[in-house]
Amino acid sequence: MIANLGELDTLRDLAHRLDEAGHGKRKPLVKQVSELLNCSEQTVYRKLKQVGWKSGRKRRKDAGKISVSEDTAKVVAHLMHKATRDNGKRIMHMTDARNIVRDSGFADADVSTTTLSRAMRRYRCHPDMLAQGKAHVHMRTLYPNHCWQVDPSMCVLFYLPKGGLSVMEESKFY
Repeated sequence: MIANLGELDTLRDLAHRLDEAGHGKRKPLVKQVSELLNCSEQTVYRKLKQVGWKSGRKRRKDAGKISVSEDTAKVVAHLMHKATRDNGKRIMHMTDARNIVRDSGFADADVSTTTLSRAMRRYRCHPDMLAQGKAHVHMRTLYPNHCWQVDPSMCVLFYLPKGGLSVMEESKFY
């Protein structure tokens, strides 16, 4: 929010000078005011917007569109997901996966890793998203004790030949 009238006058004067400034002449004006107000140039533009000034620039026609196809994003995500160790460490970086896919004939893989990462998040196939656990599902039963859940992964019980019950480690069976 704008603090005082002096700042408001400075911003209105800057807005008027920016409207009259030619190509390449705006940055020094904004920089001068940012030093005067002791803030960043981005903050000056934000305050100018609050005053009601608009730069007059149009939004790009291709803004919000992705240049990477869903198939390409899924192939890169698959490569990275398969190159992940059991302890969660990734062996293949996105740059390497992108280069492999690009050399394999996917023409739209010739983009920056940031663009590729954004596309994978948009298509919900980013390796970080795939590594997340599943959401918990609450079960609804018809009545108490309608269904039982048993977790056999904790241990394996077996009977010895001479009688008696013992516990066997899971790693020895699987």
